[in-house]
Amino acid sequence: MVVSLLKGIRYNMEILDIYDEHGNLTGRTAERSTFLSKGEYFLCAHVILENQDGLFLVQKRSDTKATRPGQWDITAGAVDAGETSLDGALREAKEEIGLTLPREKMRFLFRDRRRSCYHDVYYIKTDFALSDCTMQESEVQALDLVTDRQLLELVDRMTHRSSNYKRRLEAFLQSVRHRGRCNSKDSLICSHIFLENEKNIPVRVL
Repeated sequence: MVVSLLKGIRYNMEILDIYDEHGNLTGRTAERSTFLSKGEYFLCAHVILENQDGLFLVQKRSDTKATRPGQWDITAGAVDAGETSLDGALREAKEEIGLTLPREKMRFLFRDRRRSCYHDVYYIKTDFALSDCTMQESEVQALDLVTDRQLLELVDRMTHRSSNYKRRLEAFLQSVRHRGRCNSKDSLICSHIFLENEKNIPVRVL
């Protein structure tokens, strides 16, 4: 993120990497507000966060947000230039909800593509309570813990999420519900869960 000054006004300018239609870095960057050409994409990271009680964290977007103000969502945000999606996921969790998540426990679920953005979705189960969270007021105005069914109902109402995103998240949460934890040996969906490699991540764009 680049912090700039213009006529005495301080503002944040997010610079993002541009990816091609195959999910590869192009070596070019652009400001987040830039309208990309066909076949060009930004990258966002999402975190599905479950506590030891089997409840999932959701957050209510600030009323000052330019898009979907006041709506409930999961922790997510744009990946800055030079970051991997895992870096971006960890940073967003720290910035928006004040949690430092253990990198080694983060699991890559899938990549979705919608309009001009790739969405990398991660999952983590870790010990936390709402009292451990600190909200970034410019981004978040409320937090809550919900069941997997409530999370799916929330995601299903999201018009900005693709049908593929919803289908794959539902399949994953069903595997968590039935088995109690994600295990690559006993779940088909978990066979597509990978820890992100710092140089390259498995790309599954459907």
